[in-house]
Amino acid sequence: MNSPDSPQEHFPVHEFRDELAMANLLRMGWLLVASTSLSLIFALYNYLAIQNPALGAWQVADISGSLIFLLLIWLGLRKRLFPALVWLLSPAYFAFWLILMAGYYFSALPVYGETATYALGVLAPAILITLPPRWFLALLIPNHLIFCALLYSTNTNLSGYVNHPILGSFINGTLGFIVAILAAWYRYNGLKGNFIKQRQLNARNRAMALAESNVRAILENIPFEAWLKDANGVFLAVNHAYAEALGRTEAEIIGKKTTDLFSQKQAERFLEEDANILRTQRKLFFEERVEKNGAEKWFEVIKSPVWGASGSCIGTVGLARDITKRKQFEAQFIAANNAKTEFLATMSHEIRTPMNSVLGYAQLLRELPLPPTEREYVESINHSGRLLLTLINDILDFSKMEAGKITLVEEVVALPDLFARMLGMFGPQAQEKNVELKLTIDPGVPTRVRLDPLRLEQLLMNLLSNAVKFTERGTVELRVTWQLDERLDARMGTLQVKITDTGIGIAEDELKRLFKPFSQVESTAARRFSGTGLGLVIVKRLCKLMGGDIWVVSEPGHGSTFRATVRAESLPDTSEPVQEPPAGLDMPDHLADCRVLVVEDHPANRRLMATLLARWGISPDLVESGQQALQKIEENDYDLVFMDVQMPDIDGLETTRMIREWQRAHPIRPRPSIIALTAFTRTDDSARCLAAGMDAYLSKPLDTVALKKALLMYYRRKP
Repeated sequence: MNSPDSPQEHFPVHEFRDELAMANLLRMGWLLVASTSLSLIFALYNYLAIQNPALGAWQVADISGSLIFLLLIWLGLRKRLFPALVWLLSPAYFAFWLILMAGYYFSALPVYGETATYALGVLAPAILITLPPRWFLALLIPNHLIFCALLYSTNTNLSGYVNHPILGSFINGTLGFIVAILAAWYRYNGLKGNFIKQRQLNARNRAMALAESNVRAILENIPFEAWLKDANGVFLAVNHAYAEALGRTEAEIIGKKTTDLFSQKQAERFLEEDANILRTQRKLFFEERVEKNGAEKWFEVIKSPVWGASGSCIGTVGLARDITKRKQFEAQFIAANNAKTEFLATMSHEIRTPMNSVLGYAQLLRELPLPPTEREYVESINHSGRLLLTLINDILDFSKMEAGKITLVEEVVALPDLFARMLGMFGPQAQEKNVELKLTIDPGVPTRVRLDPLRLEQLLMNLLSNAVKFTERGTVELRVTWQLDERLDARMGTLQVKITDTGIGIAEDELKRLFKPFSQVESTAARRFSGTGLGLVIVKRLCKLMGGDIWVVSEPGHGSTFRATVRAESLPDTSEPVQEPPAGLDMPDHLADCRVLVVEDHPANRRLMATLLARWGISPDLVESGQQALQKIEENDYDLVFMDVQMPDIDGLETTRMIREWQRAHPIRPRPSIIALTAFTRTDDSARCLAAGMDAYLSKPLDTVALKKALLMYYRRKP
């Protein structure tokens, strides 16, 4: 027999077959009870009145056989018998009944030549029950009356019936009549039930055939290789695509085990995956790389459990799709995206290098006592250069975000100082426009938190820059709040910055495009201001990267409110201190004894560095290549080396490695601090510089404040 969880358990043919068998058993059981009851009455009458030994022997066989059949029917209804035996019970009992009827009449009629009586009593009812019910009842009653008359005419000469010929005839005839009616009822109901069930079975089979055809049509036309296996790893069904992938026909696969079709290593892996699915009852999704005919192929595979009616997993179904082309496109896209990022980084370097000279000399000129006209020219140069630098930074940051190369570097940050510093950066610009800047920090905001300060500053700079730029008069307010999230961590919370301005505002239909790349509002007032349209896109992505989001509410002519959130960890005042310069250590005016080497291949930048360092009394040595730097290091002792990273011949990273290697071979020589100077601004540049042996990192265009901090760091470390 099939196990309860086998796939064949619920096949519709078996369902109907079992249901028909049970219905026939039930009808046969009632017929058997009625027939046995009549047999007991007839046996009692024979024992008390007729006393026919031959008839008694048949009655003993009748009652004994009926009891055996009753026991078998009871076992069948309790599903204790094999299905084949259940189906044999009905025809076996019908044959047993015909034999009994024949035996009864032959025993009751000693004169065997009375064929008319026998035909009417045994053969006629057996034939009549094959007719439709109306014909059966119409002919059975006359047949019964004729049978009684004939039996009466013959019973006058029979022993045991001589005293009761009419009663004997009636009893024998009525017994045949009742048994015939019961047999006919049994057969009629059986045929009727079987006909209904057969019709339902045919309808179900047609529906199954249609469903199977539809499923087969789907399986053969989907762009997947599909298969179905039982719990033992035997293939039950596959589609043509799967068979073709294995180089076999469907008939060669169905019925085979996994170990019959794959190598031992592959089969073990497939069986382990199937066992895991059956155990966990969960889907399995993965991408797989295979070598096929010497070529690399990629497949997307989905495996799922198949449940039986009992709720247990009885097998697995799998789908596999060739995604080699998609993988190739992805590789090409990644390569193109990386090439774009590299191109932008290179272009940024090439633009930043001359911009370093432009902005550096412009800054030096601003410090000179110039006439108003010349000062206006210098301010225009400085402003345009800074604007160009902002555009370059926006495009480069956006490209890095698209490539997923932006990472967070969390540090301990003093929030009040950071917000005050950021607001102070826009003080001169706001003062020129007579715009009031306000800073409000709610009492619940922690003094110190752990987050990425550079990204938070970048976020604030974009929002504050827009607020000041688009506000002609009125106020720009920065409000900071904190919401603690005790469900996750008692120290984790959401830092919210809300920047409200009284500027030109944004129309409602323009808000939808506000956070889309290279998108700007189209109002006449807004178009008066330049920009790439990337600032708010970068802000939104930074908020998402830091676990928050950004929203905006605006009304044309009344201003805008931007609300940005980031996740942060609050720290008590006794936690890690923020590294800040100690008060009272200002930059010394004279550092003539500081020995500095500047390695820079660009002549204008070399002169700029010399000019800037000369402001603090430093007269550096200037070289233009890594080879010259190595020679200078071997000849002189330096306290500080400013190293350009991108140089022809030997770049700054390799030069630094060679310097550190030379120093390890000469430990008695002093070790100089090496500070990188580079126009590259990629995320990993700082790590690469430190890994090469550098001590600090400065980006171009050079900020005099950053340069001053670097010298100050050397000054503090100097004994």
